[in-house]
Amino acid sequence: MPRTVRQIAIVSMPSIGRDTARRRCTDILIMADWYARFDEKFTVDPGTGCWLWTAFTNPKGYSRFLLHGKSELAHRVSYERHIGLIPEGLELDHLCRVPGCVNPDHLEAVTHKENVRRGNSVKVKRAKTHCPKGHLYDAENTYIDEKGHRSCIICRRTRSREWYSRVSNCSS
Repeated sequence: MPRTVRQIAIVSMPSIGRDTARRRCTDILIMADWYARFDEKFTVDPGTGCWLWTAFTNPKGYSRFLLHGKSELAHRVSYERHIGLIPEGLELDHLCRVPGCVNPDHLEAVTHKENVRRGNSVKVKRAKTHCPKGHLYDAENTYIDEKGHRSCIICRRTRSREWYSRVSNCSS
């Protein structure tokens, strides 16, 4: 009669006792189960090498995976499965800039500051030539604060006048 995976695992661990072997065997089966579930939820893009998540993603495009009853970020699960634990104080940066990619070769553990520096948000903001109200960002109409954030002088003056008007009306 052919042996099951559980029987083979228990027989192959005679020195640790049958109860411990059964617990370890159960852990192995649980790991095999979630490995298989994880591997079903991505496809490989041949052009980029990205492992694109096909299951649930959040509104920002990051993938989620249910592991031991808890929803986890799938790229973190993939990194810890293939590379190892994420070092304390570090977070994962997608080198490919695809938030739904779970390829561990496209992930690097970096500090939060480095992750933000590498990201697109600052570059996108710097590329804007006009404020949300349509005023041109130029030398005469751009205020840069102590943190390096820029804002439109025309809009700042308008908000200041509106605030002063509201405050003046409340006190009289």
